[in-house]
Amino acid sequence: MFSRFLASRPEFLKMKIEKLYKYYSLNSYSISSVVNHFVYYSSANDFNDPFDTKILDIQLLQKASFEQEKFFCMSGLNDNILMWSHYSNCHKGFCVEYSDFTDKEIQSLKIRGIFPNDAPNEKLGIIRNARKVQYMSTSEIEDIISQIPHDEKEFLKLYKSLKTKEEQKSLIDKIQKTSFIKHNDWCYEKEYRIVNTKSHISHAPGKISAVYFGLKMSSIDKRTIGILLNPKFDSTCKLFQMYREPGTFSLKHRDFDMKKDLDGIGIVY
Repeated sequence: MFSRFLASRPEFLKMKIEKLYKYYSLNSYSISSVVNHFVYYSSANDFNDPFDTKILDIQLLQKASFEQEKFFCMSGLNDNILMWSHYSNCHKGFCVEYSDFTDKEIQSLKIRGIFPNDAPNEKLGIIRNARKVQYMSTSEIEDIISQIPHDEKEFLKLYKSLKTKEEQKSLIDKIQKTSFIKHNDWCYEKEYRIVNTKSHISHAPGKISAVYFGLKMSSIDKRTIGILLNPKFDSTCKLFQMYREPGTFSLKHRDFDMKKDLDGIGIVY
């Protein structure tokens, strides 16, 4: 009945986004991802927060919409200590900086068949279309929950009572926006999301413009990622090293120093 509304995403206030960050542990998946320029979209059931996208606990909605959604989650920050701890193997991994494609690059990707040729740019899974997650208190979230019936019969009764398509769309938009609401406890993530309902694997949302090596990442692991993304260690893809500056309590980054940051490998190249 209302699946045609659930199939389309609501329009959010758009902000100009030029780059976002993805934290990775070093493993076969992350290496394959950066080498082959794809990213993996997660199902909501795989999230580490069991309340994520489950604000409205209505099975009818979960089956019609939320269970079909797949998410690629990124951050607006590259220097958050908790993010490095939680998603980059306790600072032993790396962080990828994805920069948005230009319109010319998008057209080239369409010609190559990577993006659908007939899809408008504002519908593509790219950086500029990422949506910012809203962080709310318990009372604010419960206020949203109170506005929509929990019982499926009551929900359908409410939906049928709406006289115009505009009223119906307003209700569906309110429901869909809950995919971008998390509790304030998670606000340190500064999260952005791209959503699709098709495949778990999709082309990267932007160019890999830089890589940040974790504070505790080993020299051999840094060389592995560096040689894959920037074979000559030149300016093709910028490389940075995270570090803690003496006298501070924050993560900073500096230009990667091949001699200093690859020290201890014991191999002459």
